[in-house]
Amino acid sequence: MVMDKSPYLNAFFLIGIVALAFLYIGQINQAAGAGFKLNELQASMETLRIANQQLEYRAAENRAMHNVSRRVSILGMVRPSEVSYVSVEPPTVALSQ
Repeated sequence: MVMDKSPYLNAFFLIGIVALAFLYIGQINQAAGAGFKLNELQASMETLRIANQQLEYRAAENRAMHNVSRRVSILGMVRPSEVSYVSVEPPTVALSQ
């Protein structure tokens, strides 16, 4: 015996296919958005990496002995005639009982 397809069954399948199509489009849209965000973050990371390299170069340049010596003379600093050190006793701490 051959059963007739119910119009409700056809409507159910059509609604299911449309729902799956929307879910698929949503997934594709989400993946594309994540790809764009990833590209933006990579570009930002590259910019920050370059800025970090420039800052490291400037820090190394400022620590160079000839720059330190130049700044010392500009600030009018002189070598001390005598160096004295402060001795510190070992710290005293309370013990819990």
